[in-house]
Amino acid sequence: MNLTTPSATDIEFFYDKGKYKLAWRLTLLFGLVFTLLSFTFINSTIEELGTYIFCAFIALASLVYLKTDSPIFYQ
Repeated sequence: MNLTTPSATDIEFFYDKGKYKLAWRLTLLFGLVFTLLSFTFINSTIEELGTYIFCAFIALASLVYLKTDSPIFYQ
């Protein structure tokens, strides 16, 4: 399993594999964007920085959930 291409071998249906890969890649993109925003606004107010760090944490938690609870699209 690569970071950009998750393993979707447990998922049977073609469209469900596509949904899983889309969710994985979007979560990865959001995590990267909010992490970069956190580093960009490191000298800003604590409310702004806290918001970006919280969003990056949510994206990380989503990646962990997608990794551990694969397949997520049950019938």
